[in-house]
Amino acid sequence: MRTTLLVLLVSAFLITGLQAQESSAPGGLAWLAQSDMEGPVTVIDLVKFKPGGEESYDTYDALAEAKLTSLGGGVVFRGSSKSVDGLDSSSWDRVTMRKYPSAAAVVEMGASSEYRAAFPHRLQGVEASLVYAFAGATTPRVTAETSADAVYMLNLLRFKEEDGEAGYGDYGSSVIPLLRQRGAGPVLMGDGLTAVISAEEIDRMILVRYPSPEMFLEMVTSAEYRAIAHKRTDSIELGLLFPFEKRR
Repeated sequence: MRTTLLVLLVSAFLITGLQAQESSAPGGLAWLAQSDMEGPVTVIDLVKFKPGGEESYDTYDALAEAKLTSLGGGVVFRGSSKSVDGLDSSSWDRVTMRKYPSAAAVVEMGASSEYRAAFPHRLQGVEASLVYAFAGATTPRVTAETSADAVYMLNLLRFKEEDGEAGYGDYGSSVIPLLRQRGAGPVLMGDGLTAVISAEEIDRMILVRYPSPEMFLEMVTSAEYRAIAHKRTDSIELGLLFPFEKRR
């Protein structure tokens, strides 16, 4: 039964013809399908629309969310690209973070008749995508203030092999006070499980909310931040940063 579900799930993603790469590292959908891990899994879906493709993706998104809800999961964040000076906001039009109660639920979703009925709408609307799976999606104790102009910075990180994670932890301890001073802070975090559609493996996802793009720029250009920024760059070998605004 598990093999049948795996074939169906993998097929659903590989027939897309999207301009994105399935993970070349061991893992991906096969890892999720064969995993006995316990606990929730959050799948992050970054998409670039075809011209006029947003409506088709919205149809897919609504159908996928209905099935996800029936499995005991839900969408924990949905965002649209937001312009921030100095950052690339054109790579991805939308990010959707779907939280599943288990890895088995991800497999069940992909193999379901409801998902297979929804998938053609995704094909119609999406030109390219990146998809990653993370363990859970925890809300840190330090959270940010909400504002109408808030920007959500999605950090996708891969640590250096030697002391990278510990070094990033030191950076995190140093940057939290600066975030607090500005009413900013992390709102979601997750540890990387596997890349589903990507050539890059990711170790951690952090979604950080700032009251405004201006507040983000003020912080990263401040003397206090420049004094600790090396801790971040010294601890990671890959750091992707994408700005979004929350979709209502």
